[in-house]
Amino acid sequence: MKTALILKQQFEETQDKAIAYIEEFRSRSVRSELSKGCRYNVLPFENQLNGYKLNGKEIKKPIKDNNCFKYHFDEKNQLILKEKMSAFLDRFNTFKMYIYKEDSIETMYWSGDSLSNITEYVFENDQVQIVTCHAAQGTSLERYYYENDQLKKIHTLSKSDQTEMDTTNHFYYKEDGSLLKIIKTWAIGGSRVIISNEQIAYKKLEERLFKEMKKAIQTFSEEHSEETLFSLAFSSYIEHADLFLSAELTERIKNDFQVEETSDWSYNDFESMDLIMQPLDDAETEKVTISVVKAIKQIVETDWFQLIPKSADFRCYFFNSGVESRDIDNPKINKILDGVSYFK
Repeated sequence: MKTALILKQQFEETQDKAIAYIEEFRSRSVRSELSKGCRYNVLPFENQLNGYKLNGKEIKKPIKDNNCFKYHFDEKNQLILKEKMSAFLDRFNTFKMYIYKEDSIETMYWSGDSLSNITEYVFENDQVQIVTCHAAQGTSLERYYYENDQLKKIHTLSKSDQTEMDTTNHFYYKEDGSLLKIIKTWAIGGSRVIISNEQIAYKKLEERLFKEMKKAIQTFSEEHSEETLFSLAFSSYIEHADLFLSAELTERIKNDFQVEETSDWSYNDFESMDLIMQPLDDAETEKVTISVVKAIKQIVETDWFQLIPKSADFRCYFFNSGVESRDIDNPKINKILDGVSYFK
């Protein structure tokens, strides 16, 4: 097992040799695979711990997508190099290298030509026990804990020049032994779902959002019963699990009013609702978005919504991660909202 000091020295000796290492590992590759999404774990739940589901599909050509990977295997069929596409740069730009030893696996992670970290995973009885990492910003030490050969938690102590962080990843499983979810907790308090394979009840989400939006809009209209609604915005941020409502009133509208700048509306984010509090893949994100849009459509088509005082040119707006629905190239969203007069 290498000490943190040895890893630090190795990091310093290696950090300016990106091209040489990339060329070396590519030259050792006897076969490669392209995929959209992650396909392989060399180390316990290494993809899931970074929020990626292990559901990648093999593809024939690289695609300009941040979820595109290229895997390289050596003559022993061991994964030795994983490359990740940068959609912005339109090339593979991050690289993870695996070095196999008798009782450990060492990895090097590069972002472009910058070495991000060197990590050593020490095995005992074919299970990872201790992980030591030296990164550009500091070091970390991890200990793995098992029950009946099932990984239950990883305790991590991270240190930099200015901070120290104590966290634990907890692993939960389904009855068949497959991973259900990973939850990270902080010693100082707080928790976050890293990944979850729990089934999402999309219809229940739609129904809950309808009830919560109805209550919020009715309350707002009652509080401003003497004023006229000029515009209403529904702003969805799926990645942050938030849905915000904003409103502008005719009596308060500014001369420089801009639809896209809801932060300047008189009643920006007057109410918020939780969406799905777990990391989502592309398909799940799409389905959650559709559930949100369906709930919005139901709201604006109800009889009670028609009775709210509105200006003659009243309009509704749906923003998905800051992009207005009219600018979203999504046939499913367009089909749902196209028939709603307030969104025309």
